[in-house]
Amino acid sequence: MIPERFEVLARRIENAQLIAYTFENKQLRFQLYHNDSARLYAFVLPTDTVHGRSVSTTPARMLCSIRLVELQRRLDIRHDRYFPPANSKLLLNDARERINLAYGRRCDEYQWLVNLQGEYTLLSFLVRDLAEIRWEVE
Repeated sequence: MIPERFEVLARRIENAQLIAYTFENKQLRFQLYHNDSARLYAFVLPTDTVHGRSVSTTPARMLCSIRLVELQRRLDIRHDRYFPPANSKLLLNDARERINLAYGRRCDEYQWLVNLQGEYTLLSFLVRDLAEIRWEVE
């Protein structure tokens, strides 16, 4: 189940701008600026799997919303690991949404995929538990 506070936060900062992100020592940090509230949100979380694009200098290209994917509901599970679907259309969809980052991973390692989704997926990462995501308003 999604912790309500993160789900509420994700809805509240729809169409935020990705300002920057760094990934080192199995820790991801990223910042989202929400124009409507004029607030900067700084996030920190443990992960070892991140896929990101270059941060554009054009603000409109970096607009995004947080999308949560519960991996156990989305992927096939065999031998306690996530497996890709046999259907090639589903496989291509998983690749577009970066769900393929979880293929072969143990189910107890990661339960969630988080995407910062705009015109295209800007940043994707695996999270064991949404409660591990910390944030503060700057």
